Amino acid sequence: MNGFPRTTHLIVALLRRKLPHIAAWDRQATLRWVQWFCDHGLALVVRDGYKIHSAVLFRRISATNEAEEPFMHESSGKIAYIEVCACRENNGMKPLFAFLRRYTQGCDVMCWCRSKFKNRPFTLNMEDAERRFAYE
Repeated sequence: MNGFPRTTHLIVALLRRKLPHIAAWDRQATLRWVQWFCDHGLALVVRDGYKIHSAVLFRRISATNEAEEPFMHESSGKIAYIEVCACRENNGMKPLFAFLRRYTQGCDVMCWCRSKFKNRPFTLNMEDAERRFAYE
């Protein structure tokens, strides 16, 4: 499988299926990108056997402007930056958020960039983020 673990391939397949901008990326570059998060314990998946229901790639940052820095930057900041997130079903976000929350203990804020916000960092406190994830 091109030297990448099966989980990396499954995450890439989900991201490419659900997110058109990632589907347009070079597959090998996407595999390397996802593998970096996996290698650093920053890729979380909700799965049933080999089927991945949802996946999130995240990192901790200290300031929202760090969201624009290359993905291979991670700190122990108090902002949980969501690099990318995808779910097979609409109700997949709630269990994924619960899992993510365990790995981002100590973070006060969740941040992500979306095209509808002109790719500027968008932040929410963790309680508001939890409500939003529960209904996405």
